Amino acid sequence: MVRVVWAANAQLSVRQVLRELNESRRSPLRYTTVQTAMVFLTRKHVLARSAHGRRDLYRAVAPDAASLAVSRLLAQFGET
Repeated sequence: MVRVVWAANAQLSVRQVLRELNESRRSPLRYTTVQTAMVFLTRKHVLARSAHGRRDLYRAVAPDAASLAVSRLLAQFGET
């Protein structure tokens, strides 16, 4: 899911992520499943959410997994 947002390099809605994920799946995911996962990833500071009208748009906090790991280490242990 995060890879879809990273690949887009833009803000995406839950529906856009759902559409992208379901293109390569035999059994489609449900909207609420993707929405719940994206809210969880927002709470974990992997995604950032912003409201645009009646929908939320999500973007990746870091450009890739390595950057995310480094930022978490720096937040936890400082820049020593």
